[in-house]
Formats: sequence, C-alpha cells, structure tokens
Amino acid sequence: MGPLTLLLLGKNVGDFDSMTLLPKLIAAYGEMLQLLAAERISWVQIDEPFLVTDLEEPVADAYAKTYRGFEKIPIKLMLTTYFGSLADNLTLAAKPGMAGIHIDAVRGADQVKAVASALNPEQVLSIGCVDGRNIWLSDFAVISSMLKEATGQLGLERVVVAPSWSGHIISIGQSRHSGSLRVPQKMERRFISICATATSKISCLPSLP
Repeated sequence: MGPLTLLLLGKNVGDFDSMTLLPKLIAAYGEMLQLLAAERISWVQIDEPFLVTDLEEPVADAYAKTYRGFEKIPIKLMLTTYFGSLADNLTLAAKPGMAGIHIDAVRGADQVKAVASALNPEQVLSIGCVDGRNIWLSDFAVISSMLKEATGQLGLERVVVAPSWSGHIISIGQSRHSGSLRVPQKMERRFISICATATSKISCLPSLP
C-alpha cells in the first residue's frame, strides 16, 4: 500500500491531522525502496486506490510531492489503482517517475485509451482486465478487443495483462479432496458453470491475445 492511501485510510483523533506524518512516511518508504534496489529488485508495486476518488487539492499536491521523492531511486514503480477510473487524477498518476501504471479495466473499461495516451514512451500499462473481485468468469471477447486497442497504441512490449485486483477474497483453487470448485452447498448448479477460482483466473492470462 502506498503512503498516501495508508494515511487517508487512517482515522484522525481530535484535531490531529494524519497528513502531518507524510514527510516521515516518505522517508521510511524511500529507505525501504533503497533496500529493495540494493537487493536487485527490479519492480515494486505500490497500491494507491485513493487515486480513483475525488481528491482535494492539498491531497493531490501531496501525491505529486511524495512520488517526486522516489524518482532518483534505481527501482521501477508500478502505481496500482483499482475499484474505479483515474478520471481527473490521470495526469497526477502518469508522472514521469512511474515506470508503469496499473488500472482496473473491469470497473473502468472506458479509461484504457485515455490512460494509454497519457503515458510517456518509457512507461508501461498494466491492464486489470480479469475480474479479481468476484468468482464470475470473464468475457474474453470484450477483453480481447480491449487488449488489441491498447497494444495498437503502445505495442506489445508496453502492455501487461493482469487481474483487476489481488483477488485475495476469491477461493484459491480446486479442493484437494473432491477436485472440484469449493462452493456453498446450496448454490444452484447452473451458477457453478460460470464461476472461476483465483487460480483459474490467473492461469487464463497467458492465453489472452
């Protein structure tokens, strides 16, 4: 989780403003990223889902300041958003310091073209086109069309195919005992055929065009 989302999720007590902790948090994240870079870690994913919400000007300024502080660290950052579209925050997210941006293309399918157009030539776009939030199967026809448009804009080497979200609330895979999907006993059989586990959702990614 990114430093801004971490602070914004926190609850202020009394007159205390949690945003006053940002300078110390930036320093701590910077130290962590330096340690990861020293271990030859190439990419680090930083989740900032608050970027899909309406931000007050001071918070937007804080985002810009925060990630400027990481630009000199020799590590690639994947700024990750989900549960909506970047909308007015697109310019803020597509800062030069970011090596890549991940977007939720399930709940924000209409943003793919705009985000691709906003990137600089070195940035990559991670398209979260497989739903990581529920158990339903994905519509591969819709996904295929979306990916063709994105790769047409950016080229294959700058497009990453991914789940929209981490998927940690989805059943992981098949039961070791029955070899079948773990589903509630009362679930109607007609629904099971359109369900997918986290494992099957991830395994389908390499087959996408």
